[in-house]
Amino acid sequence: MSRWSRSIAFPLAAAALALALGGCIGRPTAPGGSAFGATAASHALSAKARAAAVRRKWPCNDGQFLRDQLRFADGELRGDQEVDVCGSVRSVLPMANTRNGLQGYFYVQVSPEETVQVVVDLDRMDAPPWPWFSPGVYAYVRGRYYFDGGDAQGIDWTHRGRSSSWPTPGYFVINGIEYQ
Repeated sequence: MSRWSRSIAFPLAAAALALALGGCIGRPTAPGGSAFGATAASHALSAKARAAAVRRKWPCNDGQFLRDQLRFADGELRGDQEVDVCGSVRSVLPMANTRNGLQGYFYVQVSPEETVQVVVDLDRMDAPPWPWFSPGVYAYVRGRYYFDGGDAQGIDWTHRGRSSSWPTPGYFVINGIEYQ
């Protein structure tokens, strides 16, 4: 075996092993690399695997959400709707102090053409300081979809609380961790 063959054989074997084990070997130790030669592609596979696991545990219904959205826009549907949506987080906005308290906002891509705003009631949640995640992560959201016309729409009631006007607790999941 030549010197070149020996120098490339171990990193290739280690990378193959890391991929076969689902990325549990070769976690990055520095930006753009790892101790065992795993690449960004192997970590992307891990992100896809995490998203698939979230979809299995928390199945979403983006199709029903999109149908409800069209029915609201056409005037066929009135009143808030319970929804389950999921997708990639496209943006995370700074928190804001509103008349309803401290709020966080993020947008989830529910179809190639459509994103929806998610409102997080930070005063009612046990969660890390906002924002504790960034664009690109996978999110599942259960909450109340409101449609007040045009851009005045989104999903709120993403916390564990209930009220006489909304009896269903909500939550959201980021990277497999549920927040209420």
